Amino acid sequence: KVKKRAKRFRYHTNRKRQWRNKQTQSTEVLVSDADVQAAWQAGSSARSNFSRLGLCYDPGVTFGVPKPRLPALVDGDAPVDDSVNDEGSEERTKAAAVSGDGAAGKDASNSRKRARKASSKSSVTKETPTVAALQAKASVGERVKHHIPQADLLLLAELVRRHSADYEAMSLDRRNAYQLTPGQLRQRIARMSRQFPDVWQKYAAV
Repeated sequence: KVKKRAKRFRYHTNRKRQWRNKQTQSTEVLVSDADVQAAWQAGSSARSNFSRLGLCYDPGVTFGVPKPRLPALVDGDAPVDDSVNDEGSEERTKAAAVSGDGAAGKDASNSRKRARKASSKSSVTKETPTVAALQAKASVGERVKHHIPQADLLLLAELVRRHSADYEAMSLDRRNAYQLTPGQLRQRIARMSRQFPDVWQKYAAV
């Protein structure tokens, strides 16, 4: 007869927290764009969805990360004295010469990297309806919505009604609680009249 191991209570484990985290965890991917959401497959992973839609999942893999390069020496600059790195480079060169893995090995590794990068780029640059919709949306651009503080609008309209175009008198007016300078008042009035001509005319004509 096989003896069963006695159950032991794990005092360091918070079962309530584990259950709560499990209940609150969501495996669904939140997609904010409507075109991508319409073509998204809930049963597939994010990587497969991006590949199917022709989108880039990891820009670091697709486009690569540029390697930092040391600036070239300008005429008159003293060479850098780095004996440790020089010794290491000599040892690496000797080891590569002994093993036979010199420029040929580097060329082979570079060619493999270029092939992988080309394959990843080719999978991303394919034209799909989703990519076409996103490009059309990006070409149009999104209209920037400006917020009009009603208090500032009323203040500027009142100053214009009282002082017309005399910005010095506007700056000395007691209603100028923020003590705006004549230049600041001129800029704000010009911006209001340029961005919101209809609203500005309505408030300034009252």
